[in-house]
Amino acid sequence: MPRGMLLNYGAFDAGAHDLPDGLATPAGFTLTHEEMRCFWRNDLRGPEDAANPRADLVRADVSGLAPALMVVAECDTLYAENLAMAQQQ
Repeated sequence: MPRGMLLNYGAFDAGAHDLPDGLATPAGFTLTHEEMRCFWRNDLRGPEDAANPRADLVRADVSGLAPALMVVAECDTLYAENLAMAQQQ
């Protein structure tokens, strides 16, 4: 059983990037919301899988998991979902 986890730039929320096109990634970000949407489309069998707790860890029950040290960059497309995941700990 792991005693701890190091989560570095995690993607925890399959639905976090379903944003209107007007809310594009701010300038200067190297990873865009469109790229993340593409990654999730390729990782999931279909849209219904986005609600599965195995894909959407932000909404999953993570009690019982080992404590995690999370590395979160402020200027990152994944920032908000990483903060949401940190609140799960």
